[in-house]
Amino acid sequence: MRRPRRRAPRRLVVLAAAVLMAVPAAPGRADAQPAGATGTFFWANAWAAHHTAARGASSGPQRMRRLVRLVERADIGLGALAEVEHSQVVAFRRAAPTYQLLTGGRGNTVGVFWDTTAYDLVQSYRFRGFSYGGRRVRLPVAVLRDHASSDLLALIAVHNPRDRWRDSALRRELQEVRNVRRAYDGRVAVFVAGDFNAGDSVACRAHRAGLVSVAQRRCRGSAPIDQLLVDRAVRIRGYRPLSGRRVGRITDHPAVYRARFTLSPSTT
Repeated sequence: MRRPRRRAPRRLVVLAAAVLMAVPAAPGRADAQPAGATGTFFWANAWAAHHTAARGASSGPQRMRRLVRLVERADIGLGALAEVEHSQVVAFRRAAPTYQLLTGGRGNTVGVFWDTTAYDLVQSYRFRGFSYGGRRVRLPVAVLRDHASSDLLALIAVHNPRDRWRDSALRRELQEVRNVRRAYDGRVAVFVAGDFNAGDSVACRAHRAGLVSVAQRRCRGSAPIDQLLVDRAVRIRGYRPLSGRRVGRITDHPAVYRARFTLSPSTT
């Protein structure tokens, strides 16, 4: 006759369960550090409408509609434009309903834009900069939150003069970068883009301010006048000037530009 199986004392069962609960689980993908925001940034001089005929295929609004098609085909999420006028702003907003465009004001101005399906607007405002002859202009700032990562990004668009006020304009813009960082306790990635009307000198001054030009990361070599400056924690890949006949129907500059980026998880 088989003896009945003896059960372990209840006290031992409870002790074994406690030991198993105390053993840490093996690390898995869920425990990995979350990735920062990723996206594609676009910047261009949009060839202000007053430079050409008010109507027709070469008009400012028609060029802007071509620019919007290029942006949509390239899956651009963020961008900055220099030399945009009222008719071009209207054309952009009508042609790109999923994007929001924030401009500096009336007249020949600048703007930042973003895809509203990927980013939420946290704050927008304008600050005073310098244009030709020391004329004061308003420049736009948009602080956005990335849907996927909740990271914060600040966009600033510029168009600096080619005269002696150029250095003052850049100095004021770099001061605003510091203001944005301070306002968000450093938990924001800053992007400054547009037509600086200077190349190497902008890249070097930006480097000293804790920014890098995606065209010249170490203040060596050459850089175009249309640049993107980013925080050092922003990793750039796929920087690409776009040129050719199609782009020549959008801008009177040698190229328009795009760059894919990834934010370091420690940025925000």
